[in-house]
Amino acid sequence: MEFADFLEFVSRIGDQPFRVVDITEIEFAPKPDRSESAIWRAGSFGHVPSDSIVRARLLERQTTLTGQELQAYRDFWKKLRTENAAFRVVSDLGLHSTPITYFDKAVASQVTEDWQKCNHVVGKILVALWDDGTYCGDLTLWSRVHALVDGGVFEMKGDGARMRDSFVRLASRAV
Repeated sequence: MEFADFLEFVSRIGDQPFRVVDITEIEFAPKPDRSESAIWRAGSFGHVPSDSIVRARLLERQTTLTGQELQAYRDFWKKLRTENAAFRVVSDLGLHSTPITYFDKAVASQVTEDWQKCNHVVGKILVALWDDGTYCGDLTLWSRVHALVDGGVFEMKGDGARMRDSFVRLASRAV
């Protein structure tokens, strides 16, 4: 999840040396006090508990990037920024640019003919995306719900400002 942030950092740091730890392929052992027993990979460094950092000896995996590696990252970030798309997403293709409508199919898959609380709908979308290995913020999805309401795909009732006070369903003409 932090790769785009890393690329922005690399584009700004200049020639100042720094060390990195790439956790992309690191398999973390389950915590002894957890019920699950599967080895796991982190979708975000923020999801790695401190004891897992120690057990995986991440500090010993630090490396300093070469000038050639840094330039390759800078070139890649420049390409993505030049595309000027709304989102950067990670998929089997790696990090790539996508249009603002990227999540609309996932959003539409959770809205039905019946009125549903918007926070429930957004929660279901988040779960579906996470199950597919896609991480996205709730406010991004909430904004797409609003865009689809504005586009006449959905209808909304309630104040529309807060998810918990709003309801959504497929638009009558779409039903």
